[in-house]
Amino acid sequence: MKTWLIGIFAFLLWSAGSTYWYVCRVKGLCWEVNAGDGVQNIAAAGSEPVQERAAASSAGTQLPADTADEASTTGSETSEPAQPKTHSPSSAPITGSLAKPYTVLFAFAGPMPENPKAFEQYLADLTQHLKAHPTQKARIRGYTDDTAARENNIKLAQRRCDVIAEKLRALGLNDGQIVTEPLGEEDPVATNDTPEGRRLNRRVVISIQE
Repeated sequence: MKTWLIGIFAFLLWSAGSTYWYVCRVKGLCWEVNAGDGVQNIAAAGSEPVQERAAASSAGTQLPADTADEASTTGSETSEPAQPKTHSPSSAPITGSLAKPYTVLFAFAGPMPENPKAFEQYLADLTQHLKAHPTQKARIRGYTDDTAARENNIKLAQRRCDVIAEKLRALGLNDGQIVTEPLGEEDPVATNDTPEGRRLNRRVVISIQE
């Protein structure tokens, strides 16, 4: 019986000693006491931040808590503040009287508009806008009533378009931003059977083409 107990006790001692030797001496995972200053350190294998702080401490310097994080980001590009988005001149929204097509009426069989004062102001605003937005164009569509032959109406519609185009050129707009479309008696907005209807059909419609 005593021999059996002695055997068990000897086995436990051997197991404890083997475990201590492997864990503390081989792996270095046990707490050790520095006899010089009494500071306890854990010798964790591969623990670089601990080693760096110990070296800094012995040199009399102090590392901030996020040294490791700063070191890992060294060499990365500094992000610049986001710039506010701006509309390019060609994509800016069209506002005011220029936002929708402008219709100018013409006297019977003639190329001159009925209300020249308001018309001239519109052309000035249109030219200023198009100069600031060079990718946009002035689209000029000319119409007539149906009292003449179709061929003559196309020519008259072209004359009315040309009157407006020439005024835009005089204001400084280049030909590349002017598009004319003589449509004659097409697309009437009113009946051609009455004087008032024919008056409304003798028109030019101006719009901004993106």
